[in-house]
Amino acid sequence: MPEIPGESDPDGWAPGPSCAASDSAGPASAVPGVRLAVIEHESGTDARRFGHWLREAGAELRVFRPYARASEGQLPLPGEFDGLVVLGGSMGPADDAEHPWLPGTRELLRTSVGGQFPALAICLGGELLAQATGGQIEQCATAQIGLSTVRTRSEGSADPVFGGLPERFPAYLWHSLQMTLPPHAVHLVDGTGAPVQAFRLGEAWGTQFHPESTGEQLGAWGAAAGITHAPDGRTLDDVVVAATAAEPQVASVMAPLAHRFVAYVRRFAASTAGPR
Repeated sequence: MPEIPGESDPDGWAPGPSCAASDSAGPASAVPGVRLAVIEHESGTDARRFGHWLREAGAELRVFRPYARASEGQLPLPGEFDGLVVLGGSMGPADDAEHPWLPGTRELLRTSVGGQFPALAICLGGELLAQATGGQIEQCATAQIGLSTVRTRSEGSADPVFGGLPERFPAYLWHSLQMTLPPHAVHLVDGTGAPVQAFRLGEAWGTQFHPESTGEQLGAWGAAAGITHAPDGRTLDDVVVAATAAEPQVASVMAPLAHRFVAYVRRFAASTAGPR
């Protein structure tokens, strides 16, 4: 599955368009780049369209792949980035023995909750955030696969990042575990049998849904897992066709979400600015 060009450089920051130097550029050229560290847990779970939208908003991405032999165990260090994105994966959030970088990822998320930098944690990332802060991880009564409709709660409508979401919006789900709300967390999105679809705690946001995915990616995940049918009887092909057809509608919601996260990180970094 191809990755978005410029998103996968493990050795440096891949700039978004507003970071390009040009004497003739307009006011956007003066906007400082937002450095986002992205943790990818396994091949095939890259940031996809969400990575493109983050860069489109002016973020510079550096992707960390602690599962890869060349960078085994490597995670970003606080102070080296302005914001953090933690992606999904097929492992469970407590599978530390097989994936020894997970404890370090949970610690980074706890640091975000404590106010050092903003973070957005997606699916497995959201489960890691919940687990790290006192939430519980449970088996879903029924695995959630494919396109669904979720609901923005009143608390979500007031949130600086999730506040622009419609009351109901399409989202891609791919999980058999679900999380409970950690103590003191704000519940932002619900609407499915796994009701905690998004929450905020401190400077960290966690989602159960996948803002980055595409129909093709869901199909690849299903094929890799040997899934032929969803729990409701739909074939994997049916799931992929429906997800692919909905990509423009999903993008109309998730691209602005990416932009709002970058804008929030930029404001946060400016408010705590020090020498880089």
